[in-house]
Amino acid sequence: MFSKPIDKELILDLCLTDLNPRSDDHVSLAGLVAKESWTKESLGEYLEQKEALSRFTIAAVLQSDSVLSVIRRELRRVSPNARVETDAIAEVLRNEVLKRDALEGDRADIAAKMVARAARKTLRETKADVASAPLATTPSAAK
Repeated sequence: MFSKPIDKELILDLCLTDLNPRSDDHVSLAGLVAKESWTKESLGEYLEQKEALSRFTIAAVLQSDSVLSVIRRELRRVSPNARVETDAIAEVLRNEVLKRDALEGDRADIAAKMVARAARKTLRETKADVASAPLATTPSAAK
């Protein structure tokens, strides 16, 4: 019936005997499996939150051009005489700072595409805002 096996991912691992009813975190986790939360898409929102904070997404964000530029600026502030390029920073991040499993594999590729898509969307929105903004007139141009 299916050409591929169905993809599955553990979203929530919950042991009811270990829950503390006085802990807000435990109560909210238990609430995710309640019938009421199914209609509110709470489990989907929880999954989105977990994916945003996954090591794959964070590794992809750290390698984005905007973050590399900020790291370069901060490194130049720390060492003003050093010539630091963003390519060198990206290489150090990939080879020495980040774990390989966060950089390679299907989930890492998906996270990299998600970050790139968000960056392109922000760039398009910025260009649209600039294009729709009224042109400012200077006093000398009005004469």
